[in-house]
Amino acid sequence: MRTRLALLTGQTTALGAMVAFLVVPASALFLARYGADALPFAYLAVAAAGVAVSMAMRRAQNRLSLASLAVTVLATYVVMVTAAWTVLGMSEGLWVTFPLLVLFPLIIPLGFMLVGAQSGRLLDVRQMKAHLPRVMGGFSLGFGIGGLAAAALVEPLGGPVPLLGIDAVVGVCLLGLVVETARRFPAELRATPDPLPGAATGRPALRALLGNRLVLVVFGYQVLSAAVTQLLDYLVWERAAARFPDPSDLARFQGVFGAIINFAAVLFVALLAGRLLTRWGVALGLAANPGAVVVLVAAGTVLGLGSGTGSTLFFVVVCAQQVADIALTDGMTRTSINATYQAMPMAERLRAQTGIEAAGVPVALGLVGGFLLLNRALGFDILVVEVVALMMSLAWLGLAVWAHRQYGAGLRRLLARPPWVPVPLRIRDAAQQAAVDRLLASNDPRDVEVGLTALSDTRGEWGMTQVEMPAGPAHDVHGALVVEAERVAMLLEVLGTLDDSRGTAPLRSALRDEIAGSARQATDLLALAHGHEEVVRAVSALASPVEHVRGLALEMLEVTCGRGVAPLALALVDPTLDDLARRRALEGHGPGSCRSAAEHVRDLVTDPDGTWDEPWLRACGLYAAPGVLGADAAELAQPWVDDPDPTIAETARWVHLTPI
Repeated sequence: MRTRLALLTGQTTALGAMVAFLVVPASALFLARYGADALPFAYLAVAAAGVAVSMAMRRAQNRLSLASLAVTVLATYVVMVTAAWTVLGMSEGLWVTFPLLVLFPLIIPLGFMLVGAQSGRLLDVRQMKAHLPRVMGGFSLGFGIGGLAAAALVEPLGGPVPLLGIDAVVGVCLLGLVVETARRFPAELRATPDPLPGAATGRPALRALLGNRLVLVVFGYQVLSAAVTQLLDYLVWERAAARFPDPSDLARFQGVFGAIINFAAVLFVALLAGRLLTRWGVALGLAANPGAVVVLVAAGTVLGLGSGTGSTLFFVVVCAQQVADIALTDGMTRTSINATYQAMPMAERLRAQTGIEAAGVPVALGLVGGFLLLNRALGFDILVVEVVALMMSLAWLGLAVWAHRQYGAGLRRLLARPPWVPVPLRIRDAAQQAAVDRLLASNDPRDVEVGLTALSDTRGEWGMTQVEMPAGPAHDVHGALVVEAERVAMLLEVLGTLDDSRGTAPLRSALRDEIAGSARQATDLLALAHGHEEVVRAVSALASPVEHVRGLALEMLEVTCGRGVAPLALALVDPTLDDLARRRALEGHGPGSCRSAAEHVRDLVTDPDGTWDEPWLRACGLYAAPGVLGADAAELAQPWVDDPDPTIAETARWVHLTPI
């Protein structure tokens, strides 16, 4: 685990430094030569380039392994930066800063997509929630260090241009880390991708992917996230360009401000992000960023209306907006988006990730570029950009709620999917009905499943007409689970007092059977509320020795049941818990009294409150009584010698005859 996290964190750190050494010289030279008014054209170019890159990536990933894809992308980046550095060093060709500025917003999502795809194969969903924020926080650390270094090196190196040479070197270092990660984990990263049905032409597979509602919702979430981030970025750049007209001053501001942004993100990631995601899950991870941005942008709008957009206070709030957005993006949003991909089958994850991240960000930039050109053509003030950012943030927050619901539905579908899926048949005539009848009479359960599917999939004269059942009353799942938890806590307390005394083995076995029965009862309660197939498969997967399978099941139950119910449900149904761990998980539901083994045996036999209501437990308690109670066992057994239950009566008579 440590090796995986170290390599992934090294990649994100190198990615952050690489991006810093690109954006500082490229943006400073571009803004000094062309001004902020030219930025919308760069955004439109990013949109067009992003669509082309996304299509190329989608074709490449059908043929290349993830490692080969990453090497190809990074090698292309290094070649482009080296070529631009050469052009700027040999001539005054500032036009080359335009493609560099287009490259900047493309390489960030591509880099995160590649790191996120590696994380999805090297970590399970629970590990991602606990550790991925720190992995992604490496980007902020690298960007902060790179930004400070770039700002400090501008003057000694004689201007921003030499920073591009350093950027090419950092890109080679990142490339080396990717190669080393693939060398250490070849099974996960060098495996040739399995083609989806229709992958030969690309269109059927793409249609199937777009038919997944989770993909569409996350795509919309990513587009709005990137669009709001770019609007906030534009606000900072536009206000900074107005305040710092000299290229060197602007480069220093961008270096220092970039360091502030990313060190703030590092602190948030290191101190809070992982804990918040572990405690509150993907729901908070998706909603925190848009929620915070809504509050800050609303404050900026009010200040802009009150004190004007040229005031220092407005500039400070604009900078604070971007600091909060970047910190929450690094700490919460990226991890949560990567977690949502785990609700898709393995063969679809990288394709969905490519479509969402490689295409979503450029689409967002294209929309932002078009809006900014329209805003300038209409002569609107920069405050209009702030208002539009507020409206988009509200829509982004709404999509966060929807995306979490689709994430839970995706997890349930994934766990409900059997390893072998029968092909539905439709019955249209008597011959087909006869064939289905033969399937139903088969000894092979798969044949029977196909037959039942055909019956349920056919309406009308043939097959079976499905009757729509009215929805049942709402079940108090939490209340029913509390009842089971109290029973299991008492069973565990009794078990804890019993030793290997004579005759206690049957009682200990019976108590464990009761605990297993409560686990089945809890599973049935959850299945009744949330779907039988999904819950049963999730509970079965909890016992899987494969770490990512168990992690997926834990995440599905947590998202489906809710954080209020999931801990209690897992304490009851998790088959990997031993007695001590289960007692700790149910600590708040136990009787809270310290009773002896003798008191527990008496209680099991007499059952004065009707707590147990189980004849076999009474019989086992009677059988254990001589070894636990000694001479008092006969007195305890006396009322039961004529019990209607033959097992209880025979055991009670045996106790009377047993010498002490």
